[in-house]
Amino acid sequence: MSYSYYLLHGLALKGLALLLAHLFPPAAGTQAFFWLFMPIGFLLTLVPTAGLLLLVERPFSMQPAAAPHAAPAHGASSPAS
Repeated sequence: MSYSYYLLHGLALKGLALLLAHLFPPAAGTQAFFWLFMPIGFLLTLVPTAGLLLLVERPFSMQPAAAPHAAPAHGASSPAS
């Protein structure tokens, strides 16, 4: 999940910051307010990053490798029918 988190955590935190700026006036930006929303922000970043992991990363990049097909050796005779 680390790559998914790397890609989306900033966007999720920016969205949370915009929402909080709309709901609370900038004067409410005290240190207690910051520390209160720090764990909430972390938890909220897990939602979109888990979605990216489950919908994109796991289905497309974590597939087991296909078994290679064995090519006949050069000069090997084919089985008689």
